Parts: sequence; C-alpha cells; structure tokens
Amino acid sequence: MKRCPFLKKPVIAGLAVAIIVVAIAGYWLSLPTPPPPKVTTTTTAATTTPRKGGTLTIGVAKEPNSLDPTIALLDFPQFTGLKALYEGLVISDLEGNIKMALAESYQQLNDTTYVFRLRKGVKFHDGTPFNASCCVFMDKYIREGPGTQGRTDWKTKVKSVEALDDYTVRYTLTQKSPTFVSDMMRVGPTGGIPSPSAIKKWGQEFGTHPVGTGPFKFVEWVRGSTVKLAANDEYWQGRPDMDAMVLKYIPDEAVRIMELKSGTAELIPVPLKFASDLKRSSGITVLAGTAERQMQLSYAVTNPNPAYKPYFTDKRVRQAINYAVDKQEIVNIVLDGWAAVSVGVVRYGYLGYPPYLAKYTYNVTKAKQLLAEAGYPNGFECELLTEAKDFRPYAEDSAVLIKNQLAKVGIKVNIKVVDGAAFANMRFKQEFDLAMGGWRGNGLADTPHAILNRVHSRNAGPGAGQWNWENIRDARLDSLIEKLEATPLEDVATWKPLSDEIQRIVIEEAYECPLFDEYRVHATTAKVKGYALDPTIGAQIWAPQIGVKVSLDQTGAKQSAAMAAGVTFGPQRCNNLISTLFVTSVVTHKDLGANLPN
Repeated sequence: MKRCPFLKKPVIAGLAVAIIVVAIAGYWLSLPTPPPPKVTTTTTAATTTPRKGGTLTIGVAKEPNSLDPTIALLDFPQFTGLKALYEGLVISDLEGNIKMALAESYQQLNDTTYVFRLRKGVKFHDGTPFNASCCVFMDKYIREGPGTQGRTDWKTKVKSVEALDDYTVRYTLTQKSPTFVSDMMRVGPTGGIPSPSAIKKWGQEFGTHPVGTGPFKFVEWVRGSTVKLAANDEYWQGRPDMDAMVLKYIPDEAVRIMELKSGTAELIPVPLKFASDLKRSSGITVLAGTAERQMQLSYAVTNPNPAYKPYFTDKRVRQAINYAVDKQEIVNIVLDGWAAVSVGVVRYGYLGYPPYLAKYTYNVTKAKQLLAEAGYPNGFECELLTEAKDFRPYAEDSAVLIKNQLAKVGIKVNIKVVDGAAFANMRFKQEFDLAMGGWRGNGLADTPHAILNRVHSRNAGPGAGQWNWENIRDARLDSLIEKLEATPLEDVATWKPLSDEIQRIVIEEAYECPLFDEYRVHATTAKVKGYALDPTIGAQIWAPQIGVKVSLDQTGAKQSAAMAAGVTFGPQRCNNLISTLFVTSVVTHKDLGANLPN
C-alpha cells in the first residue's frame, strides 16, 4: 500500500474511493430507470493538428459580481473566472473523483484531523510563494473577510488551521465530517486560495484585482463589457495552449446565440429554450449534463418579519401551492423541455435524488380544498419576488405562468422584479411573501450531506449567507441531518435512508415548492478542441492533472465534412456502473431516464 512520504500511516484514500465507487454504483442501479428517449448529439472532429495560441471568447449573460472567491456568487461567469485564476488543495475530475491540486497528498489522522502535504515551487501571479501560511491566512479570510460565501458552514465545521511547517498544514474539525475533503471545494466557493499579499494590498478592491495560482492571470476588467485573462507562463502544470481567455458580457440571449453561430464567441452556457435549435446547427457542439440548478418557489415557514404575510406558516397553504403549480407546463413552455420536474431537495442526477418520493401532482381541486381548510376559501393576495432576466433567465417567464396558475385557485399574485443583488439581499433578509430563485451547488461537493445541510436550523435566517431562507426550524430535520453528516459516503445503507427521510419530511411539510431542475447545457464552435462539461459550475479550461487541456484550432478549418453534411451520431448506451457522485453525459442521463428533448 502506498505511503505518504511525510507521515508514517498508509494513505487509505485509494481504498476509500474504491469502496465509494462500488457503493455508489449500487445506489444508482437501485433507481428506477424508464426506457430512455432517443437522444442525438453533434460530434466534431479536428481535420488538422491545432496550433497553440489564440484567445477563447466565452459569452456570458452577465458580468461577474466579483472575482474574490469569498464574494463571488454561484454562477457561470464567476466560476469560470475563479477556476482559471485560482486553485484549491483538491480538485474533482470530469468523472467526479477527487484529485490533488495545490496539495500533493493528504492523510486523515482521526475523525476530526486532516493533514495535507502541499506542493512546493508554486507561486501566485504576483510572485508570492504558496505555502502553509497561505492556508492559515485563507481560514482567517473566510471567517473575517468581506465575503460570506461558505462562511457559516466553514465556521461550523472547522475548528482550526495550523501550519506544521512550510509545506504541511493541519485542519482540525469541530466534529466528525466524512465529506470534509470534498466540502473544501465548496469554500470560496470553488476552494480557490487567493494571494495573501494581494488581499493586503487591495483590501476591499481585491475582487477586481484578483490574484491566484491558476493557469490564467488577470489582465483587465472593462465594466459592462469584458474580463480578460492571460495565460500564466509560470504555471506549475505548464502554460495553457491558448494565449488568453475573455469573458464577454452579452446580456441578450438571442445575440449570444448569434455570436456563437458567427464565431465571435466560441463557448457559451446555452439558454435552454435555444438548446434544441443549436443541436440542429452544423458547426456547433452541444453538451448536456446534470441539473446544475434547482429553481424553487420559497416562502418563510416561520416568518420573523411582521411586514410580510403569515399565510405560508400554515402547512395546508404550502401544500396547496405545491398542488396548484403546474411544474411540467413551466418546463415545457419556458425551458422547451430541457429540465426535470423537481421532486425533493436534491436535484436530478445527484446522489440522494429521490424520484420515488414524488407527492405533488398538478391538482386544482385539491389545492382549493386545502386553502378552504386553512380558512382561505376565496384565496388571498401576495407578492412574488423574482429576479430580472439578465440574472436569472427563466425566472420572469416562470413567474408569469405561476401567477396565472395560482389565480385558478383564487390566489392573486403581484410580481416584483428586482436585480440579482437586490434579490439576494431581500431573500437573505426574508423580505418576501413568495420568492422564486435558484439553488445550485458545486458538483462533486454536492453530496447529500452538503445539499441537505441547507435546511438545518443552523442555516436559518434572516442574515447574509444563511441559505435556509425559508427559515425552517424543525428539530426532526436537525437530528437527521447531523446523523447524515457523520456518515461516510461509502456507507450507502446508512446515509440513504437518512437522506430519504429528510426529504420526505421537507416534501410532506411542503417547506418549499421545488419547480424544476435545469439541465446543464454548453455549446462550442468547431474551433474549440478538448472541451468537456465540468460537473461543477462554470467552464474548466486548463487543468492537466484531470485531463483538461482546451485549445483553439488555429488552422482556419471551419468544420468536418460530416458536420457540413449535418450528420449526427447517437451515443452508445452506457453499460458501465456509474461510479461518480453525479452524471455529466447525455448517455448516462439516458440511463437515468431523463427526458432530454430530441
């Protein structure tokens, strides 16, 4: 058995991963799998050997709110920039396996102690050496800095971070946390470690002057236009094959699609209503994978703000809302079928997804009955808070449908549209009757332990960073979640019943009204080579240790002959066990019975 060069005990990570692979495979195989629909994908092939160089232009719906990893919101532009600029101690590969990044290895000494051996010779873009003191600084920055991303969970779980020597760091936890290593990728929220020197230099302005150790370094930010990053010539894994990457702000969806087709943008996250059209376009590769976001209709279950309506403190009203909303209609009309109707807290394609717990089907009669029992036979009037299209593309259109659907049971809805920052602020403060927003996580880090932690009372609001914005305070959930958090992922027989029971309670109590789980869909031009869907948020462009080396074809070739002829290739059915924490390919989506549009 392989041993760590700096510790006496053997590394057990390989054995643990093997156990997890077998256990998780059994979990996925236990799910019901309806006959898969016919799905086709467009396949590209390079006609000549690409040359290095060029600038990759990525079209995004909005510019990042910040490139400080403790402030950046969980969305594509921010995560794409963070992955290029920063690295954490660990990284997940495209199959969901944990690999080393700024750490060379790690050892779990006991239930609450982890020791990481750090990589030597790595420098931040400003020349600051990376060492154990940077990890200690990051711990303090998470706790005391200006950002709140991941702060509550980190402070709850991590007791201390200590430098044992220049390249050895010890993390001591407050309690047993079997998923701690994967949870590290949720902090910041990608786990990326910034330069302490740059933070001290720029202070509150660090988010617009980001400095990390990643394959690309910051060049300039033209507000309302572009963020430009250049290849890091000194990158420890070797200089990227392209010279630069640009995040180009293109708020209009139709314009973003046109720029992709014309080649002025080479990579975009696809607005789902355009996905079917793009699949039929020659010269374009469309990649589809797991649901990266669940859209929900939220209400404060125990609302501490007397200015807002108390209707939703009644379980019968909450259940009525769940029956009155036709989720499939929203998926069909707003997303052109590119989403799964939500069931529970865990979204489609992730460990703990419970299709067998589905309770609420569209039923106007049942909804009216419950409202009458609650004392509202004629319904009531309330406000629905939602985000503008430039921040949440499907929110406004979904809100209009929900307004019309709720009107059928006597509930008059007034829609209030605000920008993303205002929405987040109002939701954290619980200044809403109904609020429609998204909940997304970070791929491998989205274990059932991490996702279900959101409904623990420790995360109840109001307050910035308190993700339990429904203000759920249920002692049953708290107890079950704490047991789940102490259970290793490989122990499926223990955590699966806990996960199911947590979600069964949330569903029965109607603590939220989950709407749909959006499929992750990206598209590239034929010029882009080596790109694959990253199971976490955003685009991964250069990470050789996990096999990611995206390049640009500089030969001038537009497309292959097959593409010019409009030929598509259907994927072969996957016969292998699903050994990862999530699913990234259309093929595996078929095996899970996904209703991907043709």
